[in-house]
Amino acid sequence: MIFKKVIFFNFREIKDCSSLNITDALLTNEDSVVVLDFFPHQFSDCVLEIDENSDFLIKAEKLELKR
Repeated sequence: MIFKKVIFFNFREIKDCSSLNITDALLTNEDSVVVLDFFPHQFSDCVLEIDENSDFLIKAEKLELKR
């Protein structure tokens, strides 16, 4: 994945806790902004929602996928 024109990038690693063990991720396009949240809010009915305070969140104007 290649993010173009990154608007926001947040990667926060907490001591003694791995931020690289990802169990869920949410990819959306809201108002022409691509949002990838690696730690979204999780609800019991399998619904994911963007967490603006996520430890790993990227927002960009464009996302390209390469093989």
